Amino acid sequence: MTVAPAAPGPAPLTGWRTEARTANVAHLRATDSLNWRNFSLGATAVMLATATGTSVFATLQHNVTLWVRVVVATLIVLSAVLTALQTYMRYGSRAESHQRASRDYGNAVREITEVLEAQLDPGGLAARTDAIRLELNKIDGAAPNVSPYLWSWAVHAVEVSQRTGRDASTVARGLGPRLRWMWRHSFRD
Repeated sequence: MTVAPAAPGPAPLTGWRTEARTANVAHLRATDSLNWRNFSLGATAVMLATATGTSVFATLQHNVTLWVRVVVATLIVLSAVLTALQTYMRYGSRAESHQRASRDYGNAVREITEVLEAQLDPGGLAARTDAIRLELNKIDGAAPNVSPYLWSWAVHAVEVSQRTGRDASTVARGLGPRLRWMWRHSFRD
């Protein structure tokens, strides 16, 4: 979302605010998604490791059949693979970078709103517009990429927010609304 210089006035700021709010919501959704993946993968790995740890002692103490040993060995390998996958995917650190970007875009939205509501003279407005443009470009350079799916979901949330006055970060959030939105938008051309 690199922002090009524009003539001073509220028109570019209004568009920049919408784009920054969309980016804010998209990064917020990315943070939620990555945190959920991190939790799910980590919890599954811990449960498998716990189950296999207990099973190993049971198989060592009793004369068990071959299929029980195969199941225990499979669970041990699966637990190790999930733990390695969680480390490789770095969901936690990726979620932190999206969270940081979301906060930066949220701060930019508040700053743009403040400038739009202030009655600044043309010189002051031009200076603040240039400062905001530079700040948005800096945020864009540091922000991680967001998937097209999450971006379109954020665009939808911001559009609904502008029509209804609801907070965009709460529109279509949660499993039920997300599945309904995904169902409606997954069969487009």
